[in-house]
Amino acid sequence: MAPQLLHVLLDLRRSFRASGSETHNEAQALIRELISLTRLSTVGGFVSVANAETVVAALDELGVYLTSAQRSVFADDLSLSRDTLNPRPVPPPRAIRSSPQRPIERPISVKDGEVQTDKQVSVTISDSAKGQSDRATRILDILASGNALGIREISLNLPEYSEKMIQRELATLVQSGLVRKSGAKRWSQYSLAKAT
Repeated sequence: MAPQLLHVLLDLRRSFRASGSETHNEAQALIRELISLTRLSTVGGFVSVANAETVVAALDELGVYLTSAQRSVFADDLSLSRDTLNPRPVPPPRAIRSSPQRPIERPISVKDGEVQTDKQVSVTISDSAKGQSDRATRILDILASGNALGIREISLNLPEYSEKMIQRELATLVQSGLVRKSGAKRWSQYSLAKAT
């Protein structure tokens, strides 16, 4: 059945524009017949409902496409001549003029589509530094309980920060000597460094 539909569809190319052509009517009839057979196969239990719906939708779409394509202006036969098949000469590429490079006099930053001045950028940097010191202070307060804690225990007390962010902050605190790290990888424990 499907090979027969394919043969009819290929024949359609020759007589596509003729309204009510026999080939078009035959293709539509074969599509309807395939849809009916697919639905019968579903009722008989040979094809699952999901697969049948997919096949029916594709066949229905093919039928709609054939009907709309037959009415299209583009379905007219095209006459091809030797002139239309020969390629046109391509003009040679033009040389690209290079403009002289000039250095940027003042560094600027673009953030969220707005140009920031040097002053705004420095304020942003100081604000982020303040945020880091706030995180560090809060982590140090948690570690002040005296017990050695892992990253997960610390992050439970700071739900607004991710474990990765807390891990980075702890690495900075360990480098600065404020926090002592014991253990490796998953088993790392952090505690306040003893003042000597």
